Amino acid sequence: FQTRSLLAVPVQIQGRVLGVIEVMNRLDGKPFTEDDEVILSFIASAIAITIENSRLVARITQKAEQMAGLFEASRALTSLNLEEVLEVTVQQVVNLLDAESAIVYLVDESRQSITPGPTHTAHPLDLSGYAASLNPHTVGEVLRRRAPLRRSDIEEAERSDAYPGKITAVLCVPLAARGSIIGVLEAINKQERQPFTADDEALMTALAGQAALAIYNAQLHEETEKRLTEVSTLYTLARRVATKLDIDRLLEETAAVVRVVLDVLGCSIFLLEGNRLIPGVSEGSLSEAGHAFVQQCVQNVLNATVPLNYQTPTDFPPDTDTLPTDLGSLLIMPLRTHGKLQGALAIYDSHPNAFGPNEGRMLTIIATQVATAIENSRLFKDLQEHAASLEKALAELQEIHRLQGEFVQNVSHELRTPLTFIKGYVDLILEGSLGEIPPAIRNSLEVVSRRTDDLNRLVSDIITHQQLEMKTLRFRETDLNALIEMAVSSARAVARQNDITLSVQIPAPLPIILADPNRIAQVFDNLIGNAIKFTPAGGQITVEGHANEQTVTIRISDTGIGIPESDLERIFQRFYQTDGSTTRRFGGTGLGLTIVRQIVEAHHGTISVESELGKGSRFTFTLPITPPDAESPSNRRKRETPS
Repeated sequence: FQTRSLLAVPVQIQGRVLGVIEVMNRLDGKPFTEDDEVILSFIASAIAITIENSRLVARITQKAEQMAGLFEASRALTSLNLEEVLEVTVQQVVNLLDAESAIVYLVDESRQSITPGPTHTAHPLDLSGYAASLNPHTVGEVLRRRAPLRRSDIEEAERSDAYPGKITAVLCVPLAARGSIIGVLEAINKQERQPFTADDEALMTALAGQAALAIYNAQLHEETEKRLTEVSTLYTLARRVATKLDIDRLLEETAAVVRVVLDVLGCSIFLLEGNRLIPGVSEGSLSEAGHAFVQQCVQNVLNATVPLNYQTPTDFPPDTDTLPTDLGSLLIMPLRTHGKLQGALAIYDSHPNAFGPNEGRMLTIIATQVATAIENSRLFKDLQEHAASLEKALAELQEIHRLQGEFVQNVSHELRTPLTFIKGYVDLILEGSLGEIPPAIRNSLEVVSRRTDDLNRLVSDIITHQQLEMKTLRFRETDLNALIEMAVSSARAVARQNDITLSVQIPAPLPIILADPNRIAQVFDNLIGNAIKFTPAGGQITVEGHANEQTVTIRISDTGIGIPESDLERIFQRFYQTDGSTTRRFGGTGLGLTIVRQIVEAHHGTISVESELGKGSRFTFTLPITPPDAESPSNRRKRETPS
């Protein structure tokens, strides 16, 4: 096995290499291209996600088995719905610790922030402002220390600063899973204003361990579902863009899919026109000022080779207009193919820090697909325009050819009548019907007669050539033996006058074929006539023939002057003759062999020539016994007879 070309890409996810996928030797023998690398990278990403999902599901299953025999409260934490797990967690805190309220906070590592989750309150207690403040004295301290924090001595003076007036005690424990702090669980106020004890802390720590695992599993499941949805979406989008050559529909479908899948405020796609990126399509709700601002920011892609990620108001370019109130985050992805900018894909949201690595990764893959589809669409449009131009040019050429043929045909027919009169009167004069003529005049008239014959042959050849181009053949059952005998008999007298031996060597009678007998007779006359013309005295011409079940082969060979090797490929071209001396010596129209080839090929046959200068030539043509588009008279009569 020989490796001619190799393409390998890493199977990785979030910067971790899981393996390598390698392909070798394209079937068409060509080297791998950048497009192949993009496709293989996409496949590698899908494989990496599948591997990661498989590992995550295995971890979830393992943890679920470990949790089976734990606390009674853990039975309520088996859901893989994150919202349900969080709700159950705060309810269990309130129930087990006899607390007035509980809050769960989750850490978002991708955005480096912590977000308040559900709150459960056993008694009326307004915690909205408190939860939103992320009190550094409790939650912030737990995150820093990575250890529980118990406060049961909150003084009145401290409450006015950091806590609502009714909060007297708090107990916070970290939610740790897999060695990471994924959040903080906080209990507020024991019933009857009792302080939180060490037992409460131990119980809440145990519950937090169960809750952390449940939350972690739910997050993994949510992430897995999200990844599966992403893969499915990418696959669906890839199929759509691969079959869409209408660029407007392509952009509309892409923008709609991106907005829904990434759950963003909106998505816009821009196309490169000249040295500007102009809006192609937009999906979502954004103010007019917002769209203008996005378009202004998108122009920076012209000089960028990496995505532009504006996550906070301070990230936006300083030379842009005032940031609209409905725009908080903006992620712009260049659309490039083979290093060439095709456009830009932008997503935006009303909240700051809305886009993390997942959105960037997803948008990168989508951008690659869309850029390729845009390029294909443009190439297809160019091909359509080029095809239309070629079709128009072909139609014009065909019309010119038709008019040319019509002109030649008309002129040829018009020439026949005066030539007939000239020939007739010259022959009458030469015969003496109009009186005696001096020898000098006779010689001149004989030249006129010969040249008139040459013109008649030229006109006949031109008309035949035009008729063959219009495929005017009349197929019927044809006896080649009779045609050969007739052609040889007609030529034998001329051959004898030139001291040339003309013989026929056909071992067995040739079969009846479907052909146009008049045209096939013309082939024999032209080939035998040429052989006589170019064979010197004492030479020999031989007509041979044989057949098999499907074809008949005829060979006409001579011992004449031969044809130069350089002329063999062009000998069948119209009006082509080997050189001027040959034309002057032997004459001819230059159409004879062209007509021969036309007739043979019109019968779905082939013709070839072999020759050696000074030793002669051999013309061989093969005809099918029944051409594929021919029909015998008997079959035609059967088909036309009413049943």
